[in-house]
Amino acid sequence: MIPAQTPFFLVDIGVSNPARAGLAVGIFSFSSGLASLAFPWLRRHFSVAAIFAMIFVDAAIGFILIGTATEFSDVMVAMVVGGFSMGAFSPNANMAILSRTTPAVRGRALSGFTAAFFFGQFASPFYSLPLADWTTIGGSFVITGYGLLALGVFFIALALYGRTRRPRLPI
Repeated sequence: MIPAQTPFFLVDIGVSNPARAGLAVGIFSFSSGLASLAFPWLRRHFSVAAIFAMIFVDAAIGFILIGTATEFSDVMVAMVVGGFSMGAFSPNANMAILSRTTPAVRGRALSGFTAAFFFGQFASPFYSLPLADWTTIGGSFVITGYGLLALGVFFIALALYGRTRRPRLPI
C-alpha cells in the first residue's frame, strides 16, 4: 500500500506537492535499506518467528501512524518506522525459505516468494481501494495496521511456543 496509496493520502491531508510524495516513499525505501543492513545482527539474536513478530508489529505501528497522520512530518516519521519492517522482511523470509527447502527446489521456492511479493503489490489497490471507499484512505491504512498487528501477535505466540516446546533450530 505504501507506494500506491501514500501519494493519495498526502493529498487528503493537504500535501499536494508531488516531490513530497516522492520523498515520503523514498524515505520508506531508505529506512528499509538500513534495516536490511541490520538483519545479520537480528538473525544472530532472534529466531525467524521472533523477527517476523517484530516485523509485523513494526509494520502495524507504521501503518497506524500513517493512517492517523495529519501533517507531512507525521507521515515522514511513519515512513521511517514502517520502512524498518520491509527491510527486515525480505531477508528473513528468504532465510526461512532457504533453510527449509532442499537445494533442488530453492530456486523455485525463492522465485515463488518473489512473484507472490510483486503480485501482492499489484493487488494492493484491489484490497485498499474498497476499504478507502468504505472509510478513508487513512482508514484503510489503520485497518491494515490492525491486521498486521494480528499477524504480529500470531508470530509472538509462535516464537514463544518455539522457545518452550522445542529447541531453536540453527536456521
